[in-house]
Amino acid sequence: MKKYMVAAAMLVTAGTAQASLIPVLTGGSPIDLGSSVFAYNYDATLASDAGLQNGNFFTIYDFANFFGVSNTPSNFTFSTANVGVTPGNVIANDDPALVNITFTYTGPDLNYDEIAANNGELDFSPFTILSRSGIAGLDSFTSMTVKNNGLARGTLIGTVGEVEVPLLDGGGGSFVPEPASWAMLVAGFGIVGGTMRRRRPTVAA
Repeated sequence: MKKYMVAAAMLVTAGTAQASLIPVLTGGSPIDLGSSVFAYNYDATLASDAGLQNGNFFTIYDFANFFGVSNTPSNFTFSTANVGVTPGNVIANDDPALVNITFTYTGPDLNYDEIAANNGELDFSPFTILSRSGIAGLDSFTSMTVKNNGLARGTLIGTVGEVEVPLLDGGGGSFVPEPASWAMLVAGFGIVGGTMRRRRPTVAA
């Protein structure tokens, strides 16, 4: 249950509040591999009321300074795209200039009984993504799973939340100041300019 709180500061699902596949950055920070390469290891937890079918997926968005995927658990494949992949009924924060990584499930269907036998949840790990940035912040993730009990059993569930990803300015990328920083910068230039205009030149005798 702690994982859900850490992984998704804001979690919105279509249809239910729980059914989802939630990625969590293990340890809360990347691992420095040297040579300016950092490993982001994720666990993905399948909630107790969610199931997985072939083609279900989760996407981690805006992975700055992407340097490759070095590990994918069995029964998962990965793909990259600058836009999406996103469930049709949710909206993610997606910068088209940054790479998104999608992990797609390719194994046999996992239903409620199989998940219940594993104390109500299943963990898949590690999903290891490499970046040139070692500074992490929050961005979107989405997932597509199926409801595995009740009248809605077998229906698709789209989820959106937040997860730790590398930031663009952490690995030599461009840094864009916040609006407040721009305002302070402009004000500072104005003060300096006003001071210089008031200053009269000194004439040597």
